[in-house]
Amino acid sequence: MRGLGARRWPLVGAIALAAIAAAPAVAQPPGPDDRSDRNLASGDHTADVRAAIEGGRAKNVILFIGDGMGDSEITIARNYARGAAGRLEMDRFPLTGAYTTYAVTKGDPSKPDYVTDSAASGTGWATGTKTYNGAISVDAFGNPVPTVLELAKRNGYRTGNVTTAEVEDATPAVLASHVVNRDCKGPDATSKTCPVNAKENGGAGSIAEQLVQTRPDVLLGGGKAFFDQKVKAGEFSGKTVLEQAAAAGYQTVTEDRIARQGRRHRTGHLPAERRAAGVAAEARRHDPQGVAGPRSRSSGQGFLPPGGRGEHRQAGPRGEPVRSDR
Repeated sequence: MRGLGARRWPLVGAIALAAIAAAPAVAQPPGPDDRSDRNLASGDHTADVRAAIEGGRAKNVILFIGDGMGDSEITIARNYARGAAGRLEMDRFPLTGAYTTYAVTKGDPSKPDYVTDSAASGTGWATGTKTYNGAISVDAFGNPVPTVLELAKRNGYRTGNVTTAEVEDATPAVLASHVVNRDCKGPDATSKTCPVNAKENGGAGSIAEQLVQTRPDVLLGGGKAFFDQKVKAGEFSGKTVLEQAAAAGYQTVTEDRIARQGRRHRTGHLPAERRAAGVAAEARRHDPQGVAGPRSRSSGQGFLPPGGRGEHRQAGPRGEPVRSDR
């Protein structure tokens, strides 16, 4: 892989990272007179998008996922922060787009399922393929489909997958794993719930196992409990998924001490109060170079941090947090 050193930098447990800067060069979109009537009529704006970015090429790509965020959430944020006539920074982007989030019926993609979950919706933006609720980057028939992170790796980019939730949670999982049920986070559940994916049946393994096998250069988030489970078949049978990661050349960091409130958060989602600035120093203490690895970035980086807990922390009638999705 171009520009990629031998060292790899995943972190599992309750931890986070320093940021990577990106500097895309984007031209202003063409005016209405420049657009093809045929493309407008067909709904295909590919040519318009290509024209808008002509002359500019992003060396690094950072994709932020506001999990559970849509037009309604953006509108209320705009009204609150800027007023009805105000504008958020995202409103100033030269290019914006939208896509439908509905799921489809398992085994019959011609039938829509209008109420989606983050697994089906995430599979949509990660792969361009609509699927059934609960599916992780597989189509309606359970066949794996390539993800944007996997495609970035094939094209020589260094990649990362960062979340405030468990790294095995649906939103981050769709980037680097393929299972028929979002609950198959570790080897134990996979044997029972996703036997077609289980290692002992010739499958690629659980979400945690596949995250290691896909080999993003940076892996940050909660969910260490699933990495502590033992692989059930293959070369690493009897070893934990974390031991498999170490054998694959990863440096692993599982320190999860949270100075605030003097408590620990070992195995699940990262606490909502845990902010990146508070843990960047912690990450640098283990890695003086930071999570980006060697400084050479000749091939660019694809960096994908989902805010995985957005849908987990909506407010109840008295302002208390309410978990609205798994």
